[in-house]
Amino acid sequence: SGIQAWMAVVVVGREMLVTTLRSFIEQSGGDFSAKMAGKLKMVFQCVAAGMSLGYLHYLSGASVDPELQRMFLYALRGAVWAAVGLTVWSGVEYIFAAARLIRR
Repeated sequence: SGIQAWMAVVVVGREMLVTTLRSFIEQSGGDFSAKMAGKLKMVFQCVAAGMSLGYLHYLSGASVDPELQRMFLYALRGAVWAAVGLTVWSGVEYIFAAARLIRR
C-alpha cells in the first residue's frame, strides 16, 4: 500500500507533541485552538485510513481487476503522502504557535 512504519511514527509523534503543547498552554490560560492545517491533516488521515480499509477488504483479492487495483493504490498513496505532509506541516505550525505563546 505504500504505508511505511516511519510514517506512523511521524503521525503518532506529532499527535503526542501537539497534545502535550496544548495541555501546557491551556493550563497556563492560553488559547491553543486548532489551526486549518491540523483540520486538513485530520481529513486526509481519515481519507487514507478509510481507503486503506477499503483496499484491504475489497481490492486485495486475486479476482479484482488489476487496473482498478493499480489506480486505487495510486490514489491511496496520494492520500497517505498528503496526510504525512500535512502532519509535518501542522506540527511545525503548532510548534511555532506554542513558542510565541510561551514567550509572552
